[in-house]
Amino acid sequence: MRKVLCTVPLILVLLLVSCGKKEPGPVGSVGEKVSQAVTASSRAEKGGDPLKDYKVPYLNDEKMVHFLDSLKESKNPFEILFKANSMSGLSQIRNEVEKFNDYAKKYGFQGYEDYMAVWGRITVAEIVVAAEKMKEGTIKMLEGLKKSAEEGLKRPNLSSEERKDLEQQIAENTKSIEEMKDPGEQSISKEDMAVYLKYKDQIEEAVKKYKK
Repeated sequence: MRKVLCTVPLILVLLLVSCGKKEPGPVGSVGEKVSQAVTASSRAEKGGDPLKDYKVPYLNDEKMVHFLDSLKESKNPFEILFKANSMSGLSQIRNEVEKFNDYAKKYGFQGYEDYMAVWGRITVAEIVVAAEKMKEGTIKMLEGLKKSAEEGLKRPNLSSEERKDLEQQIAENTKSIEEMKDPGEQSISKEDMAVYLKYKDQIEEAVKKYKK
C-alpha cells in the first residue's frame, strides 16, 4: 500500500476516533491495523455519528481547503501521527488535547476530533484506492492464466488428466475474477471518495515534508 498516507500511529488514532474508544488496544501488525481501520465504520449503524461512521458523508470543499491550509505550516502538532512510536503519539494527544484543539480550530475545525475525522477519511480513501489498484493487477494476472489454460485446451493429444487440470484452472480463475470484480461493501461513502479524489494530488504533495 505504497502511496498510502497513513502509518501505524495514524491508524491507531483513527481506530480510537472511529470506534469511540478512550484507550488504545495492543499494537498489532500493520495489516491488522489497516484492516481494522477500513472496516471500523461498517460496524456502525447507518446514519450514525459522522465522527465515527465513515459511511456518513463528511468531506466537502470547505473542509478540504481548511485541511490543506493546516498542512502548510512547517510545524503541525498532528505531525506526530507520522512518527514511529505510536503509543507515545497517542499519549501526547490525550495529554495535550487543548493544543490540538487550538490548532484544529485555528483552521476552521470544531476541534481535534473534527480535524481527525477528515484526516481519517482521507486515510481510508487512500487505502481503498491502493487496494483497488492491487486488485486490478491481480485480475489482469488471473485473466492471463485463464487465457493460457484456454489455449492449452486447444493442444492436440491432451490426456484426460491434462484436460481435467486445465478445465479446473479455467473454472477456478473464472470464479476468482468474478469475486474480485464484485465491488462489495465500501468502507467510505462515495461522496467522500469523490471529494478525496478531487484533492488527491494536492494532499500527496502537501504531506511530503512530514515524511522527511
